[in-house]
Amino acid sequence: MSCPPEKKEPIELEIYETYCTSIELKITMLDSVKEKEYSVKRNDSLIATGTMTDNQIIITDENLEPNTQYSYKAYSKNDESELVTAITMDTTSHDFTWEIDTLGNYGSILRDVAIIDENNIWVVGEIRTDSTNYNAAHWNGEEWELIGINFFTFCEQTYVHPYPARSIIAFNKNDIWISSGSQIAHWNGNIQDTTICN
Repeated sequence: MSCPPEKKEPIELEIYETYCTSIELKITMLDSVKEKEYSVKRNDSLIATGTMTDNQIIITDENLEPNTQYSYKAYSKNDESELVTAITMDTTSHDFTWEIDTLGNYGSILRDVAIIDENNIWVVGEIRTDSTNYNAAHWNGEEWELIGINFFTFCEQTYVHPYPARSIIAFNKNDIWISSGSQIAHWNGNIQDTTICN
């Protein structure tokens, strides 16, 4: 009489998240066994062993080099996963050059900022100049453009100076919302329209 073949425990390994000096790996074993033993190798070096009591577990491989490729394979009692590879993220330079810009005269105040990218930055508040007041400014990568957003364009009210703006949120370069606190204006990339009025 022969014994039935031992049941295999299929195991799967995937890259869950990558960072500069660590990689998170997700191990999945769908076997019904309550406690499942596993081990993980990185480039043929054993980095983790343990027992899973659930079908999935996430482990972290730490102290890695930035911008480096690593290969991983997970093992159970009778099976092994496919080989997976990941590249750690590269570090950024810490060599920043700061520039200070002044918008408006004394008494001007900036209350919020929205950065879409390095060539598309919006600030809002109350910007006072010798000639007029503004409530927004836009950086195009080379210079600031002062902007007066009229929250009351469609509210049958007229103000000589733009009402101060308090907050801004940009979903993308053509979907920007600016608030005065009680009124909201929307920029769609080409035109400004007042959305809500008192």
